[in-house]
Amino acid sequence: ALRAAVGLGASVPQVAVAAKPQRSGSAAQVRQYRENDGRFHFKLVDGEGEVLLQSRHGAVSPADTAALVNALLSSARRADGDTEVFAAALVDCQAKSDVVATVEAARVLAGLLEVDAERRAKAEKKQAKG
Repeated sequence: ALRAAVGLGASVPQVAVAAKPQRSGSAAQVRQYRENDGRFHFKLVDGEGEVLLQSRHGAVSPADTAALVNALLSSARRADGDTEVFAAALVDCQAKSDVVATVEAARVLAGLLEVDAERRAKAEKKQAKG
């Protein structure tokens, strides 16, 4: 009835709109945000949205938060898949900085490596275009 009211007859094809598919098992993400106190924080979340690692008190600038995330990504790469090596680096990082792991080191390592792989893939794609 609406189609007829606006002058669209039966001869005009209807376009089906597909719903955006849910990404089951999507990759981990680092989410950076600013709290009400003005400090910048981050969370590492897995594909299901569970927090794996997060900042506690935050940083003064987004650059400081990004530097901490990049240091964690670097530690994950240097561990080269060795959970024990990464666990030691994570304990050291937690003692020296503003992060707390909410799950075991193996899951944090896996999440960081997923984020790192996705960032590298995006950088390579961007470089190939440019």
